[in-house]
Amino acid sequence: MIKILFFLPSLTGGGAERTIVNIANGLDRSKYKVHLLLLDRPTEGKYKDEYSHLLYEDICVHNLKIKICKKNYLRLLLGMRKVIKDIGPDIAMSTMLRPNIMLTIALKLSGFKGKTVLRESNNRTATKIRWIERKAIRYIYGRFADKAVALSEGVKLDLCKNYEVPPNRIQVIYNPIDLKAIEALSKDVVDLSGENKLISAGRFTEQKDYPTLLKALSILRNQVNFRMIILGKGELESQIKEIIKNEDLEQYITLIGFQANPYKYIHNSDIFILSSAWEGFGHVIVEAMACGAVVISTDCPYGPSEIITDHVNGILVPVGDYQGIADAVVEVLQDINLREKIRSNALKRAQDFERDKIVKQYEDMFENIMILS
Repeated sequence: MIKILFFLPSLTGGGAERTIVNIANGLDRSKYKVHLLLLDRPTEGKYKDEYSHLLYEDICVHNLKIKICKKNYLRLLLGMRKVIKDIGPDIAMSTMLRPNIMLTIALKLSGFKGKTVLRESNNRTATKIRWIERKAIRYIYGRFADKAVALSEGVKLDLCKNYEVPPNRIQVIYNPIDLKAIEALSKDVVDLSGENKLISAGRFTEQKDYPTLLKALSILRNQVNFRMIILGKGELESQIKEIIKNEDLEQYITLIGFQANPYKYIHNSDIFILSSAWEGFGHVIVEAMACGAVVISTDCPYGPSEIITDHVNGILVPVGDYQGIADAVVEVLQDINLREKIRSNALKRAQDFERDKIVKQYEDMFENIMILS
């Protein structure tokens, strides 16, 4: 039995957190004993835990219950060290840059002798990171980890080209999607009235580039009737609300925050729009495909072009091209044959990311690195 420890700071809503939950749930229990280490698990407030209800009951959760902040950093690392020593895992895995750095330090402090897998979930060259983090990327992925997982070919290219990580240390594994759960949840009843229902979902951050989406909607209101729902929260929420007000879009757009079940909203919408300036993969694209929505996405680095074949199973437009987004929406709404072709092909494409298929790739990787012991 292989003991595997996953590390996440918390279970707040995000694609990386959801991916770890899917992997942890999907591992073969005849081969793996699964542990999850959390720093904090708040049940209320701004950073409320949103994914713990999805965890399978046989996962051993170790919650340090320590508030995540700089003054507690040493305390957090020592707490992580104790859990690692108590469990004695064969494999330790985390995702996202800063958690990966924390896990690396905690493993060093604990004298860990097992195998380490670090997953990079974003396009780091596009994100604003400090010089010391750039140094850390080279070390943790290029020298420390037994295997670095890139969630797209683009992320692998970024790590190799810009951080000198050897290609043979990186394995590309796409995000797993729990299609059965999505199908069941998408059938929940929700009342979305009106014609031409548009939807978007994602954190209110610079990365998601909501201003471009809102500019597209300003153009659209003069061409078609529509109703847009946006799911998400984040530090730029007040700025986004201000743009909506200034553009006189309040009657067209509804912000409904984070939703534990976004799939019922996507399933009952016609078009899903992702306006990101950059991505690591674009997890939500595949989820939207699985829900039966037509996806319009910016062709940002990296991910969307690895998922979508333009005008076959979705539509790609250049980053920042709000006129292109508006034109694509009109095209899809006015061409029923195109709409049905894209929807049908997208449902097939989503099958490629089915959880069990992707988790099997992780299991093969875990077993390979254990053989190299």
